Amino acid sequence: MKMFKIILAAWVLMWLFFNVRGLIVEKDKSTLKDYISLASADWEGKRAIVFGENLYEFLKFCKANLPNEASYGIIGIPEDSIDLPRLVYYLYPSLQNKNPDFILVYKKPGFEKKEAYLYASLNKESFILKRK
Repeated sequence: MKMFKIILAAWVLMWLFFNVRGLIVEKDKSTLKDYISLASADWEGKRAIVFGENLYEFLKFCKANLPNEASYGIIGIPEDSIDLPRLVYYLYPSLQNKNPDFILVYKKPGFEKKEAYLYASLNKESFILKRK
């Protein structure tokens, strides 16, 4: 058991050494700055850093304007993007649906749907449409 503790301690020390060394020796110091800003930010700031400022602003806008448990569809975020599951998680208890009541449009200026009208607008590129 004593040998296991020695090996585990050595492994943890080596792991710390190589991780810290990688951050300090790195030519581009932005990674270390990013970690420091992420660690020092509050919860809202952390979400904005991880999601991206624009997407997080859109998520807060959608959360504020969608009725609880409304169904929605998403336009403007690719299906294979990591941002899609984040959006779905953040907007719960509203659920994504193939025949939605609301259409969330992200960064698609001029997007129109014949059977929908403008419900709420964040800006010219991002808005919510409601189906008639």
